[in-house]
Amino acid sequence: MKKIKNLILILILVALFPVPVMSKKLQLANNINNNGNGKIDIIKLNVSTNKKLKDKQFLKNSWEFVKGEPGDNALNLLMFSYHTREDRDQMNESNKLVAIDLDGYTLGTYNNSYHAQTYYAGITRKIYEKNLLQDVNMDFKYKLMALHGYEHYEFNIGGITPLIVPMIGISKGLVGIDFLISPGRTVTFATTFRVNLPENKLKKLD
Repeated sequence: MKKIKNLILILILVALFPVPVMSKKLQLANNINNNGNGKIDIIKLNVSTNKKLKDKQFLKNSWEFVKGEPGDNALNLLMFSYHTREDRDQMNESNKLVAIDLDGYTLGTYNNSYHAQTYYAGITRKIYEKNLLQDVNMDFKYKLMALHGYEHYEFNIGGITPLIVPMIGISKGLVGIDFLISPGRTVTFATTFRVNLPENKLKKLD
């Protein structure tokens, strides 16, 4: 008789609470019981969410730093380079640069290390700037460029060589000098001279 009563009770429960619903409720109950009334799950969720937010903020801050701001408008003249390779006596180290930086873009031409005329276009971004002394300014920037003129000497895609060049600049008033490192088959150090366009100084005065 007791077994019959238990069977009837089970049938009533199944009729009132279908198996899928019961299984979900039982699973939820088990999860809650196994995790200390659900508190640990909530803590884990909060920790995971906070970590994702921090990672997202870190990536955003890193991108803002790398993106920087448009470089100063300037005329770039002359370029003297030094090559670390053993046959540097055969390389051209007076490169006769003529270029312009305007509103974050750069366009220019020079005689490259292999005595071939090179033309380039790209962007210039300034990521750090500091006043060292009165009217003496230092900045750290980079140029991301596409160059034509290295097709027989350096890596290129259809005659176009992609290149990123880090630069440190020092200027006083309207004149400045930039020191750069150019990667390639060999590391090249170079110095260029620039004339800052007047509107840069006027903006700083405003």
